[in-house]
Amino acid sequence: MSQEAQRELFAAAVVLAAGTHAYGVAVRFENPGGTGHFNWVERTLDLTKPASEQPMDLGESGVSSGVWAHVGTFYTETYENAWARTAQGGAEALLSSQTLEGAFGTYTYVKALNAGDQIGASSGDFDDSAMLAARVGGSPYYGWYDRTDLAMYGTSYAGFRFAHPLTGMMHYGWVSLYFDPYFAQVDALAWGYETTPETPVAAGAPTPGTLAGLALGAAAFGGRRSRREDT
Repeated sequence: MSQEAQRELFAAAVVLAAGTHAYGVAVRFENPGGTGHFNWVERTLDLTKPASEQPMDLGESGVSSGVWAHVGTFYTETYENAWARTAQGGAEALLSSQTLEGAFGTYTYVKALNAGDQIGASSGDFDDSAMLAARVGGSPYYGWYDRTDLAMYGTSYAGFRFAHPLTGMMHYGWVSLYFDPYFAQVDALAWGYETTPETPVAAGAPTPGTLAGLALGAAAFGGRRSRREDT
């Protein structure tokens, strides 16, 4: 589906949602395989933009809705190195209960979610620098990153929140990611956010099936409007 078609679909969805008293509108972006694929490693993922409009420069971009996935070094309470793939930036990650005691404080982990889990103000604590996965000692590039809340060699959802740069109001979003524990690589498969501020969003919403349903509903809505105009 083209970006223009997606925008038209979401515009129609707003009309349909208003008619069913559903006021939140979640937006979803797929990361295409092959040409056009956005490589999240060492780059900032902007939750509000499709893959084709993501910042391509390495490093943290500074956008309020961005998440930078990179390798960082921490020190445990015994001053042993802990290598970690972290998620930091303008957007804050929803935290799990898992922690790592550090030399200068307690380090936190990103919470793994399932599709449909709610992300909102009551979901738990958020932080702008949390570990996706970590390993203590050894090389940061070869080893087993077994300290994580994420599914190993599998897909997990991570929840985020970010403040709108103009209004300061909070929005909630998610990323579907694949985690390779041997190299601590993460690949963003899809992402999205709730366009209505201060409104929870379900991880993975809207699902592809929901989008297809909205497309059918929008087409029917357009057909009814066209027939009314012809009469």
